[in-house]
Amino acid sequence: MSRSLLGVFVALLMAPAWCGAAAAVQDDQAQPPEEVEIGKVQVVASPIVEPTVTTRYGSQISTVTASQMEAMNAHDFAGALRRVPGVTISRFNPVGSFGGREGGAVFIRGMGGSRPGSEIMTMIDGVPRFVGVWSHPLLDTLNIENAARIDVHKGASPIVSGSASLGAFDLVLKRQLEPGFSTRLFGSMGFHNTWMQTIEHGGMSGP
Repeated sequence: MSRSLLGVFVALLMAPAWCGAAAAVQDDQAQPPEEVEIGKVQVVASPIVEPTVTTRYGSQISTVTASQMEAMNAHDFAGALRRVPGVTISRFNPVGSFGGREGGAVFIRGMGGSRPGSEIMTMIDGVPRFVGVWSHPLLDTLNIENAARIDVHKGASPIVSGSASLGAFDLVLKRQLEPGFSTRLFGSMGFHNTWMQTIEHGGMSGP
């Protein structure tokens, strides 16, 4: 048998194997890769602050609850708001805040540096809070021990805080929501000979 005939004979024998391998390669390319599904991981934890929500009027509100203030060991207004997205605080003293630019303040998205003024409105249960000389309260005069939550309005809300303000803090007071009575005692001590004592008592009977 000549070499040419031998080559043709070997090629005919190997043709089915080559065709099968080519078909397998085409099948592998046609089929998508197998998806690998990773098991679900559930994280259960309390957030530092509540998520920012957008109202139907387009304004954004962030909320800090009483339990979150306690978890942050916050004892004043600035300390309670220091972890809110978009809010910045300044301090010049270990204890206390004057409420002005050079004495410690709270800013919303950079607004609030022009104080004293009503650039940022401060409210208690939706009612504006003022000090006679300025159109805003000193931070030291705001007690957060009686706050159920603090709502931060990020942006101008003329209906809520008037046309002159570019942001607002609304301190919502605690209420007894269920019938009965409750009492709470709390005390703490810190550096610089600071101490605090709090007594809370509330009741609800009928409407």
